[in-house]
Amino acid sequence: MGEMLIMKRNVYAAVAGTLLATIALAGCGGVAPTSSQTDSGSLASQSSSSAEASSEQLAGGWHVYDGTTPACTNEEKAVFSKATEGQSGVGYELVRTLGTQVVAGKNYAFLARGTTTTAEPATSWYVVVAYQDLSGNVSLSSIQPIDLANPKTTDKTASANTVGGWELCPPSNAVLEPKEVADAFGKASEGYAGVALSPIATLGSQVVSGANYLVLCEGMPATQGAKEQLYLVTLYVDPQGTATISEVRGFDLLGYLAG
Repeated sequence: MGEMLIMKRNVYAAVAGTLLATIALAGCGGVAPTSSQTDSGSLASQSSSSAEASSEQLAGGWHVYDGTTPACTNEEKAVFSKATEGQSGVGYELVRTLGTQVVAGKNYAFLARGTTTTAEPATSWYVVVAYQDLSGNVSLSSIQPIDLANPKTTDKTASANTVGGWELCPPSNAVLEPKEVADAFGKASEGYAGVALSPIATLGSQVVSGANYLVLCEGMPATQGAKEQLYLVTLYVDPQGTATISEVRGFDLLGYLAG
């Protein structure tokens, strides 16, 4: 138990250092490791293997998948299951792996749904962070909820939009958008030139004069040398069914890793 507490303190201390050194998800390379960053629970970056180096790299050595890989590998599913087993009060459902980080072992960031085990269950989105050491032992590092009305983004000038209230999409649509949203997103993204967007999950909907949908995406900025990033896209569908992308914000994955 003492070793586990030390490991977790190392995890949060290393992440705090990473966040002070970076202000955005993309455009930065990994942070060079120091002797204190090589502890088994550390979230600081170390030299990546050749396979990991081919992925797009975030600040702190985290790599976001570029959409060409499965949502979750069998190994990642096993890590998630071990990390969340025994959690009381909330049952967690893995949706996809958002990123990984090679340390003395490996850190994983997962997108998950969590449903309370109460008389009136409530479901929310979470970023679940787990660590697997070199011996295959798995521990839970942190679980952070995603507030749909005020998610953590890299665009600090964006304002929260709570008009009408956000509601989660039905659990059956945990990975793929409902068909009507998928169709609307496809039409809207055809005329959007800023980023080549690939939807990961529809996080929620909001009734306005028409409807807003909050969609988590992977995206490649339309600039030379750009790297894959995570985005929160607000899709607006008016009462006549016309769809437009009204806002695109960077999803602050590192902000959720801080705990």
